[in-house]
This record gives sequence, C-alpha cells and structure tokens, in this order.
Amino acid sequence: MNDGKGDFTRKDLPGELQLAPIFSFTSFPGAHAGTHMASGNFYGVLPYEGQYDAMNPTVFNYNKKSGQFIPLSQLPLIRGECRDAKWINYAGDKKILVLARNNNQLTFLKTIP
Repeated sequence: MNDGKGDFTRKDLPGELQLAPIFSFTSFPGAHAGTHMASGNFYGVLPYEGQYDAMNPTVFNYNKKSGQFIPLSQLPLIRGECRDAKWINYAGDKKILVLARNNNQLTFLKTIP
C-alpha cells in the first residue's frame, strides 16, 4: 500500500484475488468510492501448466481501519482474459465501466447510481 509519501506497506490480498494473475485494478467513482475491482487471467502458458483462469473480475473494498481487503462479489458472466478496465463518461455525466478482454469484444457495464 502506498501512503502517498513515498512509503509502502506490504498487504496480502485475499484468496479470491490470488486465484490467477491480475492485470487490472480500477476504483469505482462517486458514491461507490472505496470500492475497487480486480481482473485478470492468463492463457498464454505452456500446455503442461494449464491456463490460469480461475478468477472472474472481483469487486472488493479495502477497510483502512482493519487493513483488510473485503471481497464483495464476482462478475461470473465475464469470462476470459481481462486485460484492462477503465471508466468512460457518457451522456448526462454518467460513467460506464469498459472491460478489455484479450481476443474478445469489449464489455460495457453500467453502474447502479
């Protein structure tokens, strides 16, 4: 964890976030501040290793008082290798989450206000 002053503290991620490589972290905006999402997976491995594909994008909170990551939910319909997640603005100053999946279409997810 970066304290913003150049110092870092090691924190273990919960088991749900250690099932496969993570390629993207993103934070939720506005009323959902403090909520984050991690996504990943990796298929480009040698056949004897098998695919690292046990992780669906996972939404979690970080509790500053306890120093714990609290998994909230997974997005089970999003499968494959997620490479990036970004928020974009659209009509009416609203935001939509875009997931870039390797060799697949972009996935657009609206948030609940």
